[in-house]
Amino acid sequence: MRYKKPDRKNALSIINAAEMEMSFTLSLKPTEESAPTIVRNIYECFRMLGDALLVVDGIESEDHLMPIGEL
Repeated sequence: MRYKKPDRKNALSIINAAEMEMSFTLSLKPTEESAPTIVRNIYECFRMLGDALLVVDGIESEDHLMPIGEL
């Protein structure tokens, strides 16, 4: 874990990107072929939201565990 200057603007940018990715993902037709992509994208959106929480507090994570744990 690395500490940085809290960055509210970057956090909002991450949240907006997660929102756009989630909107796209929810527009996909669920099929056997699209299922892995849908699950992966939804996980990534939640990871991004957790990352935004860390960024606003000035914390830079090194893996996926911290952002998910932050939620």
